[in-house]
Amino acid sequence: MVSIGEIRKTGQTKYMGKKHQVIRFFSAFFTKGFLWLGLSANAVSALGILTFIFGIGWLFVCPQYPIVSPVLLALAFLFDYCDGEVARIKKTFTHMGVFWEARSNDLTRAVLGIALGVYGYYFIENDPMLLFMGALFSLSSIYAITFGYGMEYYFRERGREKEYKEGISDSKWYNKAIDSYASVFNFAYTSPFLALTFIANFFSSSNLFPVYLYFYGISSFVIMAAKFVRSVYMFRTLDRIDRDKSTPKWKS
Repeated sequence: MVSIGEIRKTGQTKYMGKKHQVIRFFSAFFTKGFLWLGLSANAVSALGILTFIFGIGWLFVCPQYPIVSPVLLALAFLFDYCDGEVARIKKTFTHMGVFWEARSNDLTRAVLGIALGVYGYYFIENDPMLLFMGALFSLSSIYAITFGYGMEYYFRERGREKEYKEGISDSKWYNKAIDSYASVFNFAYTSPFLALTFIANFFSSSNLFPVYLYFYGISSFVIMAAKFVRSVYMFRTLDRIDRDKSTPKWKS
Protein backbone atom coordinates (compact mmCIF):
# COMPACT_ATOMS: atom_id res chain seq x y z
CA MET A 1 0.00 0.00 0.00
CA VAL A 2 1.33 3.41 -1.00
CA SER A 3 2.15 5.63 1.97
CA ILE A 4 1.19 9.29 2.38
CA GLY A 5 4.87 10.19 2.03
CA GLU A 6 5.12 8.37 -1.30
CA ILE A 7 1.98 10.12 -2.55
CA ARG A 8 3.44 13.52 -1.67
CA LYS A 9 6.76 12.65 -3.34
CA THR A 10 5.54 10.88 -6.47
CA GLY A 11 1.94 11.89 -7.00
CA GLN A 12 2.07 15.59 -6.22
CA THR A 13 3.61 18.18 -8.47
CA LYS A 14 5.43 21.14 -6.98
CA TYR A 15 2.78 23.85 -7.06
CA MET A 16 3.71 27.28 -5.86
CA GLY A 17 1.63 29.20 -3.37
CA LYS A 18 0.08 28.47 -0.01
CA LYS A 19 -3.29 27.64 -1.56
CA HIS A 20 -1.95 24.55 -3.33
CA GLN A 21 0.12 23.50 -0.32
CA VAL A 22 -2.95 23.46 1.93
CA ILE A 23 -5.08 21.58 -0.61
CA ARG A 24 -2.32 19.07 -1.34
CA PHE A 25 -2.02 18.33 2.36
CA PHE A 26 -5.62 17.09 2.50
CA SER A 27 -5.78 15.58 -1.00
CA ALA A 28 -3.05 13.04 -0.17
CA PHE A 29 -5.31 11.33 2.39
CA PHE A 30 -8.20 11.06 -0.08
CA THR A 31 -5.82 9.80 -2.77
CA LYS A 32 -4.64 7.06 -0.41
CA GLY A 33 -8.25 5.99 0.04
CA PHE A 34 -8.92 6.00 -3.72
CA LEU A 35 -5.83 3.87 -4.31
CA TRP A 36 -6.97 1.44 -1.61
CA LEU A 37 -10.35 1.17 -3.36
CA GLY A 38 -8.58 0.54 -6.66
CA LEU A 39 -10.17 3.50 -8.45
CA SER A 40 -8.62 4.79 -11.65
CA ALA A 41 -7.84 8.46 -12.30
CA ASN A 42 -10.82 8.71 -14.66
CA ALA A 43 -13.10 7.22 -12.00
CA VAL A 44 -11.91 9.84 -9.50
CA SER A 45 -12.54 12.59 -12.08
CA ALA A 46 -16.07 11.27 -12.66
CA LEU A 47 -16.64 11.14 -8.90
CA GLY A 48 -15.55 14.78 -8.64
CA ILE A 49 -17.99 15.85 -11.36
CA LEU A 50 -20.85 13.92 -9.74
CA THR A 51 -20.02 15.45 -6.34
CA PHE A 52 -20.12 18.92 -7.89
CA ILE A 53 -23.51 18.21 -9.49
CA PHE A 54 -24.89 16.96 -6.17
CA GLY A 55 -23.46 20.03 -4.44
CA ILE A 56 -25.28 22.39 -6.79
CA GLY A 57 -28.45 20.30 -6.79
CA TRP A 58 -28.55 20.23 -3.00
CA LEU A 59 -29.24 23.99 -2.88
CA PHE A 60 -32.44 23.47 -4.86
CA VAL A 61 -33.58 20.13 -3.43
CA CYS A 62 -32.87 20.90 0.26
CA PRO A 63 -32.63 24.71 0.52
CA GLN A 64 -33.42 24.50 4.24
CA TYR A 65 -30.00 22.89 4.84
CA PRO A 66 -27.74 24.90 2.50
CA ILE A 67 -24.55 24.25 4.52
CA VAL A 68 -24.23 20.78 2.92
CA SER A 69 -23.75 22.30 -0.53
CA PRO A 70 -20.40 24.07 0.05
CA VAL A 71 -19.09 20.93 1.77
CA LEU A 72 -19.85 18.89 -1.36
CA LEU A 73 -18.40 21.61 -3.60
CA ALA A 74 -15.20 21.66 -1.54
CA LEU A 75 -14.90 17.87 -1.87
CA ALA A 76 -15.44 18.14 -5.64
CA PHE A 77 -12.59 20.62 -5.88
CA LEU A 78 -10.39 18.40 -3.71
CA PHE A 79 -11.07 15.40 -5.95
CA ASP A 80 -9.84 17.51 -8.85
CA TYR A 81 -6.38 17.26 -7.30
CA CYS A 82 -6.73 13.60 -6.39
CA ASP A 83 -7.27 12.34 -9.93
CA GLY A 84 -3.90 13.68 -11.03
CA GLU A 85 -2.21 12.14 -8.01
CA VAL A 86 -3.78 8.75 -8.73
CA ALA A 87 -2.68 9.00 -12.38
CA ARG A 88 0.93 9.75 -11.39
CA ILE A 89 1.09 6.97 -8.81
CA LYS A 90 -0.40 4.41 -11.21
CA LYS A 91 1.51 5.83 -14.19
CA THR A 92 -1.72 6.20 -16.18
CA PHE A 93 -1.25 9.88 -16.97
CA THR A 94 -2.75 10.59 -20.44
CA HIS A 95 -3.08 13.69 -22.59
CA MET A 96 -6.80 13.07 -23.01
CA GLY A 97 -7.21 12.95 -19.24
CA VAL A 98 -5.39 16.25 -18.82
CA PHE A 99 -7.47 17.88 -21.56
CA TRP A 100 -10.85 16.79 -20.25
CA GLU A 101 -9.91 17.58 -16.67
CA ALA A 102 -9.25 21.17 -17.70
CA ARG A 103 -12.56 21.31 -19.59
CA SER A 104 -14.44 20.03 -16.53
CA ASN A 105 -12.86 22.83 -14.51
CA ASP A 106 -14.14 25.37 -17.03
CA LEU A 107 -17.61 23.81 -16.87
CA THR A 108 -17.76 24.07 -13.08
CA ARG A 109 -16.90 27.77 -13.25
CA ALA A 110 -19.57 28.30 -15.91
CA VAL A 111 -22.26 26.52 -13.91
CA LEU A 112 -21.42 27.65 -10.38
CA GLY A 113 -22.09 31.39 -10.63
CA ILE A 114 -25.28 30.99 -12.66
CA ALA A 115 -26.58 28.30 -10.27
CA LEU A 116 -25.89 30.50 -7.24
CA GLY A 117 -27.64 33.41 -8.93
CA VAL A 118 -30.75 31.33 -9.64
CA TYR A 119 -30.69 29.95 -6.08
CA GLY A 120 -30.44 33.45 -4.63
CA TYR A 121 -33.27 34.75 -6.80
CA TYR A 122 -35.75 31.97 -5.99
CA PHE A 123 -34.85 31.12 -2.39
CA ILE A 124 -33.24 34.20 -0.86
CA GLU A 125 -34.46 37.42 -2.42
CA ASN A 126 -36.55 38.04 -5.51
CA ASP A 127 -34.01 40.48 -6.95
CA PRO A 128 -32.96 40.27 -10.63
CA MET A 129 -29.56 41.70 -9.67
CA LEU A 130 -28.75 38.36 -8.03
CA LEU A 131 -29.26 36.68 -11.40
CA PHE A 132 -27.06 39.30 -13.01
CA MET A 133 -24.30 38.90 -10.41
CA GLY A 134 -24.39 35.12 -10.76
CA ALA A 135 -24.07 35.41 -14.54
CA LEU A 136 -21.30 38.00 -14.14
CA PHE A 137 -19.48 35.63 -11.80
CA SER A 138 -19.61 32.78 -14.32
CA LEU A 139 -18.99 34.74 -17.52
CA SER A 140 -16.11 36.76 -16.08
CA SER A 141 -14.44 33.62 -14.75
CA ILE A 142 -14.82 31.80 -18.07
CA TYR A 143 -13.60 34.80 -20.06
CA ALA A 144 -10.52 35.21 -17.85
CA ILE A 145 -9.65 31.51 -18.28
CA THR A 146 -10.24 31.30 -22.03
CA PHE A 147 -8.45 34.61 -22.51
CA GLY A 148 -5.41 33.11 -20.79
CA TYR A 149 -5.57 30.04 -23.05
CA GLY A 150 -5.84 32.31 -26.09
CA MET A 151 -2.84 34.38 -25.05
CA GLU A 152 -0.74 31.28 -24.49
CA TYR A 153 -1.74 29.84 -27.87
CA TYR A 154 -0.98 33.13 -29.64
CA PHE A 155 2.54 33.33 -28.19
CA ARG A 156 3.27 29.63 -28.70
CA GLU A 157 2.21 29.66 -32.36
CA ARG A 158 4.64 32.52 -32.99
CA GLY A 159 7.51 30.90 -31.15
CA ARG A 160 7.41 33.44 -28.33
CA GLU A 161 6.80 31.09 -25.41
CA LYS A 162 9.76 32.49 -23.53
CA GLU A 163 8.27 35.99 -23.52
CA TYR A 164 4.90 34.61 -22.46
CA LYS A 165 6.29 32.59 -19.55
CA GLU A 166 8.30 35.53 -18.33
CA GLY A 167 5.11 37.58 -18.42
CA ILE A 168 6.70 40.45 -20.32
CA SER A 169 5.39 43.66 -18.86
CA ASP A 170 6.68 47.07 -17.92
CA SER A 171 5.21 46.55 -14.43
CA LYS A 172 6.28 43.28 -12.79
CA TRP A 173 4.42 44.20 -9.60
CA TYR A 174 1.23 44.42 -11.66
CA ASN A 175 1.53 40.78 -12.76
CA LYS A 176 2.13 39.67 -9.19
CA ALA A 177 -0.82 41.72 -7.92
CA ILE A 178 -3.21 40.16 -10.47
CA ASP A 179 -2.11 36.60 -9.68
CA SER A 180 -2.34 37.19 -5.93
CA TYR A 181 -5.77 38.81 -6.23
CA ALA A 182 -7.05 36.08 -8.53
CA SER A 183 -5.84 33.29 -6.21
CA VAL A 184 -7.90 34.73 -3.35
CA PHE A 185 -11.08 34.58 -5.43
CA ASN A 186 -10.21 31.27 -7.04
CA PHE A 187 -12.79 28.46 -7.14
CA ALA A 188 -10.81 26.86 -4.31
CA TYR A 189 -12.07 29.52 -1.92
CA THR A 190 -15.64 29.99 -3.15
CA SER A 191 -16.82 26.94 -1.19
CA PRO A 192 -15.30 27.90 2.21
CA PHE A 193 -16.57 31.47 1.83
CA LEU A 194 -20.00 30.15 0.89
CA ALA A 195 -20.01 27.90 3.95
CA LEU A 196 -19.04 30.83 6.19
CA THR A 197 -21.85 32.86 4.65
CA PHE A 198 -24.46 30.21 5.48
CA ILE A 199 -23.04 29.80 8.99
CA ALA A 200 -23.10 33.56 9.54
CA ASN A 201 -26.77 33.63 8.55
CA PHE A 202 -27.59 31.70 11.75
CA PHE A 203 -26.25 34.60 13.80
CA SER A 204 -27.47 37.46 11.63
CA SER A 205 -30.91 39.01 11.36
CA SER A 206 -30.43 39.48 7.61
CA ASN A 207 -29.34 36.99 4.96
CA LEU A 208 -25.73 37.56 3.87
CA PHE A 209 -25.91 35.48 0.69
CA PRO A 210 -26.56 38.52 -1.58
CA VAL A 211 -23.42 40.15 -0.15
CA TYR A 212 -21.44 37.00 -1.00
CA LEU A 213 -22.77 36.91 -4.55
CA TYR A 214 -22.16 40.63 -5.15
CA PHE A 215 -18.66 40.22 -3.75
CA TYR A 216 -17.76 37.35 -6.08
CA GLY A 217 -19.55 38.78 -9.11
CA ILE A 218 -17.73 42.11 -8.91
CA SER A 219 -14.41 40.49 -7.98
CA SER A 220 -14.56 38.13 -10.96
CA PHE A 221 -15.20 41.08 -13.25
CA VAL A 222 -12.24 42.98 -11.75
CA ILE A 223 -9.98 39.95 -12.36
CA MET A 224 -11.17 39.70 -15.96
CA ALA A 225 -10.54 43.42 -16.56
CA ALA A 226 -7.11 43.24 -14.89
CA LYS A 227 -6.03 40.33 -17.07
CA PHE A 228 -7.17 42.21 -20.15
CA VAL A 229 -5.06 45.21 -19.11
CA ARG A 230 -2.10 42.92 -18.52
CA SER A 231 -2.48 41.50 -22.03
CA VAL A 232 -2.34 45.05 -23.44
CA TYR A 233 0.96 45.61 -21.63
CA MET A 234 2.32 42.29 -22.92
CA PHE A 235 1.36 42.94 -26.54
CA ARG A 236 2.72 46.48 -26.47
CA THR A 237 5.99 45.22 -25.00
CA LEU A 238 6.16 42.50 -27.67
CA ASP A 239 5.62 45.10 -30.38
CA ARG A 240 8.42 47.24 -28.94
CA ILE A 241 10.80 44.26 -28.87
CA ASP A 242 10.01 43.48 -32.52
CA ARG A 243 10.54 47.11 -33.54
CA ASP A 244 13.88 47.22 -31.76
CA LYS A 245 14.99 44.07 -33.58
CA SER A 246 13.98 45.39 -37.00
CA THR A 247 15.48 48.86 -36.52
CA PRO A 248 19.07 49.01 -37.90
CA LYS A 249 21.74 50.12 -35.45
CA TRP A 250 23.82 52.79 -37.22
CA LYS A 251 27.36 53.36 -36.09
CA SER A 252 28.39 56.94 -35.51
